[in-house]
Amino acid sequence: SSGINAEYGDLCLHQHLLLIKLASKEKKLALKARLCGVVTITLDLAKQCINNIDLSSPLLQVLKIYATNHSNSLSLVKNGVLNLLERYFSMYGKQNIAVFRYALELYTQVL
Repeated sequence: SSGINAEYGDLCLHQHLLLIKLASKEKKLALKARLCGVVTITLDLAKQCINNIDLSSPLLQVLKIYATNHSNSLSLVKNGVLNLLERYFSMYGKQNIAVFRYALELYTQVL
C-alpha cells in the first residue's frame, strides 16, 4: 500500500516528473519551492509513499533539487529526512538500485 489512492498517485507522479524537467530550466526552483511551502509537503509525501516504488524515485529526485538551497537542506534535516533516508536504504538497498541511488544522492546533498 502506498498510503495514497491510485488516481492521486498517478497525478502526483506526473507532477513530480514535470518538476524534475523544469529544474534544469528554472535555476530558482528550490527557492520558489520554499517560498510556496512545498518542501516539507514533498518530504511528508515521500514519507507517506515509501512503499510505492514508482513514486519514490521522482519524490527523491525532487527533494534533491530542493536540497540544493541551503535553507531547504536545513529544513529537510530538521523535519526528518535523514530518518526517512535510512528507511529507504534498508528497504531498497538490494531491491531497487535506482531508488537507492536517488536516496544516496539526496543524503550527500543535505550533509
